[in-house]
Amino acid sequence: MQFLFADLVRDEARRQFGSRVRLIPVNQPTNIDKDHRIRMVLKPLEDEGRLFFLEKSPDLDTEYSGFPTAQRKDIVDALASAINLVPKRQKAVQDNDEIQQLAEYLRKSGAPARLIEERIAAVRGGR
Repeated sequence: MQFLFADLVRDEARRQFGSRVRLIPVNQPTNIDKDHRIRMVLKPLEDEGRLFFLEKSPDLDTEYSGFPTAQRKDIVDALASAINLVPKRQKAVQDNDEIQQLAEYLRKSGAPARLIEERIAAVRGGR
């Protein structure tokens, strides 16, 4: 069924934004427990502060806040599967984005240019 969903997302992106969305198929083995699948995808995102729900999705919020003992887990499982459809960011791109965010934070905090350069060099040297 994910292929139908992926096609719909691609078509909607083209229709609304005039752009393409690159999605990859996900093999979802039936021998893996739904709870395990949800934990492996959503928990790391939550720990990194990158998982949030819109206020327009109370059912999703209810399922996730009650996980793993909630009566239903279908929406949360669908979210985990949808997240797996999005290609992973390349490590170098992710690292560069983090460095840019650090530099922006330091600039906004009023840090001198020399200090910003030193911090960025230290971060790059540590990776």
